Amino acid sequence: MDNKLSIERRRHVRCILLTKFKGAELSQAGVPDASRQTFCGDIQNFSEGGLSLLTNCKVNQFGVIHGAVMIPGVAQGVPSLWRVLWVKPAAKEFLYHVGLQFLI
Repeated sequence: MDNKLSIERRRHVRCILLTKFKGAELSQAGVPDASRQTFCGDIQNFSEGGLSLLTNCKVNQFGVIHGAVMIPGVAQGVPSLWRVLWVKPAAKEFLYHVGLQFLI
């Protein structure tokens, strides 16, 4: 068993934000990838640098996502571009825990 202390890499304070995310992975040309469907996820936390979410859809690490943070009671979400920083297995009903970084 490894007894090393983990090093905190976060630059920004995390805020809990329990809301939805909708997005689509973009191709390398910067257009929606027709082979990939729009996916949804549950945002777990949010910071100046990005967010983490739980989803059942596999996304490619270092891929670019055009997505929106959905605001309860509002028809349209807040759109942005995101880079997938990490993808980890998730517990319980979700398959993936994903870290997204703001690009715009």
